[in-house]
Amino acid sequence: MQQSHFEVKKAKEETKKVTKNLEIEKKKQAYLLATRRTLSKDADGLIHTIKINNAEISTGIDNLIDLIQYDEIDNSGILRKLSNIRLYALKTLKMAEIAIRSDFDKEIDIRNINIVQYIKEYINIYDGTFESKKIKIKYDEQEIDFVRSISILNLSIVLDNLISNAIKWSAKNLYFKFSIEKTHLRILISDDGTGLSNLFINSPESMFDLGSRDIPPEEISGSGIGLFYSRQLLNEMNAEIMFLDNNYILSGACFEVTFK
Repeated sequence: MQQSHFEVKKAKEETKKVTKNLEIEKKKQAYLLATRRTLSKDADGLIHTIKINNAEISTGIDNLIDLIQYDEIDNSGILRKLSNIRLYALKTLKMAEIAIRSDFDKEIDIRNINIVQYIKEYINIYDGTFESKKIKIKYDEQEIDFVRSISILNLSIVLDNLISNAIKWSAKNLYFKFSIEKTHLRILISDDGTGLSNLFINSPESMFDLGSRDIPPEEISGSGIGLFYSRQLLNEMNAEIMFLDNNYILSGACFEVTFK
C-alpha cells in the first residue's frame, strides 16, 4: 500500500529527529572519551591512590567524631588518630607534588632509586620554593651509589619534616653529609640552630615518642609530622634515625639516618 504524502513527510521528520539525537549523543560521547584519553593508566593509578587516602581521612574523622561523642577515647588516643589523619593528608599532598614535578608512573611511590642522588635532587627542587628563603641547604658533593627499593613518598615527607624542624629551631643553614659504612648508607643532617633543648638533651630518645614536643624560640610554628612518624616512615624503608649531639658538625642539632 502506497504511503500518503503526509506519512512520508512525518517519517522523514522522525528520521531527521533520530539522526539529530544520535549526532548529539555521538558528540557527547566523543567529548567524554577524548577527555578520558587525556588521563593515562598511570594517572588513573595516582588518582585512585589519592581517592583511597582521602577515604581513609574521611573514615578516620568520622570514627574519631563517634569516639569523642560517646566518650570512648582519651587524649592520647585522640592525638594518635589525628596524627594518622594528618599523615594521610600529607601523603596526598606530597604525592600530587611529586607527580607534577616528575615523569611519574604507576610505581610513583615505591621505586628503585639511588637514595643519595634522590635526596640531592629533592634539595635542589626545594631550593626553588618559598620555604627555601628561610634556610640554606647544602650537601657534600661526593658521588655515592646506594640503590634501594623504597617509598619516595615517605622519604620526601621525612625530608620535609627534618627541614621544617631545623627552621623551627632558628637554623639558617642545614648540611647533609653522606658516607658508606660497610653495607649501610649513613646520612648526617646538621643545622646551625639552637640545638636540642634542655628538655630532651639528657634523654634524646624521648623526642621520638608520640606527642613529645618543646616550644621553639619565638614559638615558630612548623608543618612537620613529628619525629615519631619520621622514625616510623623510615622504619618502613628499613632505615633508622637517631640524635647524635649538638655542635657535631654545625652549631645546632645533628641527626643520623642509616639505610641498611
